Amino acid sequence: LVYHATAAALVLAVRAVADGRSGAFNLGTGTAHTVREVVRAAETAAGRIVPHVFGPRRPGDVAQLVADPARAHRELDWQATRDLGAIAESVWRWHTERTGAKK
Repeated sequence: LVYHATAAALVLAVRAVADGRSGAFNLGTGTAHTVREVVRAAETAAGRIVPHVFGPRRPGDVAQLVADPARAHRELDWQATRDLGAIAESVWRWHTERTGAKK
């Protein structure tokens, strides 16, 4: 599940703080995805259409935002292990286990 990788990173970060190191660590994959790609991944994981409406970017919205995990990799020896499809599958599995939703 997705939270396992995140939990591992948190354990590594706590150990770093205990060793006298601290800082902010991005836990992303370093890969940008469009909103459309995220919707498609969710639809694939759920096996159904996800209702959505695309509209213009709002004032102040950034064109692209990518989490750079380089510091987490360098200082914690951590890196993301799942791609967008695997993350969506894991989130859908978590959701269905808690709500009884079906594919």
